[in-house]
Amino acid sequence: MTKAYQSGRETMRALDDVSLGLADGERVAVVGPSGCGKSTLLHIIGCLERPTAGTYRLDGVDTLGLGDRHLARLRREVLGFVFQRFHLIQELSAVENVELPLLYRGMAGAERRRRAVAALAAVGLDDRLSDRPGNLSGGEQQRVAIARAMAGQPRVILADEPTGNLDAASAAQVADLLFASHALIPGAILVVVTHNPELAARAGRVIRLRDGRVEPREGHAEPREDRVEGGLPC
Repeated sequence: MTKAYQSGRETMRALDDVSLGLADGERVAVVGPSGCGKSTLLHIIGCLERPTAGTYRLDGVDTLGLGDRHLARLRREVLGFVFQRFHLIQELSAVENVELPLLYRGMAGAERRRRAVAALAAVGLDDRLSDRPGNLSGGEQQRVAIARAMAGQPRVILADEPTGNLDAASAAQVADLLFASHALIPGAILVVVTHNPELAARAGRVIRLRDGRVEPREGHAEPREDRVEGGLPC
């Protein structure tokens, strides 16, 4: 698939003929220099953007044929997001922030609260349920964001520079929690965009982008089509 943007008279290709697949249960790190297309790839996988050309199939369904309502349902029910800047609502407590995506699903209040409390306990914040983001450190806010992503048991977890705003100690803790939380969801796919080499080294597979293209692995010729039965083809 290709993703292009128009800049005046010039067409800029953020992704240029990328073909890959993601298998159930995989932990994938996407690395490369700034501006190489990492976040664009993540946004397309997360149904936040559409490719300009080519296809993106989720369980065999071409997402280009889906309307906005269907795409919004996929984002609510199939995908979980962890962002670099947390994106927590300052007026809500930690547990209310985690509950919010479940509320949009229409989940009943008691079950919603149970899942949110369990998710926060899993990231070590069961004693901070009522705290608002302003009363939490950066690392704690990112733990709330991880709990929010995991509470809905997503099939695909997408993390965009999840340790980018944290000091080294907090980054290591968040990385531990991200991988541990992923392990609790059988078959879930974890895709992490990162500049952090320690975080990337913990993934089972590393995809390197440069100038919008996937770089071949050393000693391997990347196939034009890299699809895995039962996985998530792009």
